[in-house]
Amino acid sequence: LLEKDRFGSSNEGAGKTVCAEFSSTNIAKPFHIGHIRSTVQGDALASIYEFLGYDTVRINYLGDYGTQFGMLINAYELWGNEEALEEDPIPELLRLYVKYNKEAETNRDLQEAARERFYQLEQGSEAEMKLWERFKEVSLKEFQRLYDLLDIRFDSWDGEFYHAQFIDDLLVELEEKNLLIKDEGAMIIPLDDDMPPAIIVKSNGSSTYLTRDVATALYRKRTYDFVENLYVVGSQQSLHFKQLINVIDKMGYDWADEIKHIAF
Repeated sequence: LLEKDRFGSSNEGAGKTVCAEFSSTNIAKPFHIGHIRSTVQGDALASIYEFLGYDTVRINYLGDYGTQFGMLINAYELWGNEEALEEDPIPELLRLYVKYNKEAETNRDLQEAARERFYQLEQGSEAEMKLWERFKEVSLKEFQRLYDLLDIRFDSWDGEFYHAQFIDDLLVELEEKNLLIKDEGAMIIPLDDDMPPAIIVKSNGSSTYLTRDVATALYRKRTYDFVENLYVVGSQQSLHFKQLINVIDKMGYDWADEIKHIAF
């Protein structure tokens, strides 16, 4: 009775940091039931850690990177409607994405244009960056409406695009540690326990989702010095996180076991 809302709390986490990645919505795509599960479970875990005295960093690792944004940028310039984008952004962006994919099936020029627009985005081209930021702005506005309804907050909204800047340093480190093997034009790392190898660089020279997650984990450890790095993500991604932990371990980091996949 005396402790009221603090009853059951403790200071076991004093001076320790936990990173909790959850929700992780995709820019320009609908917020669906899979996101809801990750969102409410991640929020509950973060709240429990906070209750136990941990400095808890709530991370929404946005899906805001990839060729699909080259498609969207080109699609918007071809068929976009600013009024529809402002009024109901997610359905409008989804409509453009679906239409572009359908048209691109029989139009090689559209496929090539999407790759080129994404390349320009990666290079920081003003025209592409302006549209990408606009898509991100209207998407986050819609997502925030839902987070407000659920009373859920985040400390970091840095997604794939932000963390891509750390990939070059990661590749240098992997080369220096002699972990990369060339395989049919791709760069891979053989893994333990009969796991398929980790593809770090595809044969076309582009990075993979795993590459970006390794770079992101290293960045989080440097930035927050976490004691646990939680990923509240569906069980379909179990192999991905086993590979991530194994790569970090092979790099010689003793904190690989601090990475936890909270599967559902």
